Amino acid sequence: VATPDNVLFWAKYKDRPRTIWLWNTGTYPAYPSEHGAMPKEFGENYQGLSDHSHGIAASLLAVARGATFIERHFTLDRTEESIKDNHFASTPDEFGLLIRQGEQLAGLLQMEGKDKYGRQTKA
Repeated sequence: VATPDNVLFWAKYKDRPRTIWLWNTGTYPAYPSEHGAMPKEFGENYQGLSDHSHGIAASLLAVARGATFIERHFTLDRTEESIKDNHFASTPDEFGLLIRQGEQLAGLLQMEGKDKYGRQTKA
């Protein structure tokens, strides 16, 4: 099942089949101006992003909004012209940066409302 607004993605999680709903812009490739409709919070309706944009900014925005799954195209050589979507696919270095920055961002979000020791602060 697929619509312009979402992609049904099958994944296995902790040895249990699970359906994961990924949001996308419905365009290919996607441009920054098209991400304005991205959910403000990921969770119940969409668990992640199917990102067809240049760079990793949209993926990081999705992580900041609670996405737990990011799908991106991967390439070893962006100059290879025989592959249609190679120009916006991520290189190994970009994937590494996405993982490092995504983990840092997720850690910061988990600390929101807590002191430097992880204790809940008063509102």
